[in-house]
Amino acid sequence: PPEDLIGRPLGQVMACAYATPEYLARAGAGGRRGARGRWVGGADPASLSARVRMRHFPDLPLGLRLDDVLLRADALAAGLGIGVLPCHIGVGDPSLVRAGAMEPVRQGDVWLFTRPDVRGVARIQSLSAFLQTLFNDRRHALEGQPAPAQTEDAS
Repeated sequence: PPEDLIGRPLGQVMACAYATPEYLARAGAGGRRGARGRWVGGADPASLSARVRMRHFPDLPLGLRLDDVLLRADALAAGLGIGVLPCHIGVGDPSLVRAGAMEPVRQGDVWLFTRPDVRGVARIQSLSAFLQTLFNDRRHALEGQPAPAQTEDAS
């Protein structure tokens, strides 16, 4: 970022491989080497998707090239293969489950940047506080962790 901005980390975004349970059962691609599934990923060989495929699913042929994460999520939910999604997208789709036994991997960090000259403006402070709360409330999904247990109100 430019040197004239002030930054604050909001959290990490983790990613994992996802597919539908039906696809995993049909393809026998539950993370085993030599499985008959198909990989849904991007075209860039240096991408996170390509690195995950080579490390955890090296025997899966590339079945569909989709760089757009939302298109990839739709393709996976339609049962077209196994692929990497940010955990908050994969966990948020009830038709998807994690494929294989891999742990989530770090996809990147989210930062909030402001200019020093507007940092004290009430609207900027309000938006910054809202975004911090939003990321804190959804941290479990962003980091690929189970949702915290809900406590019941005794009243």
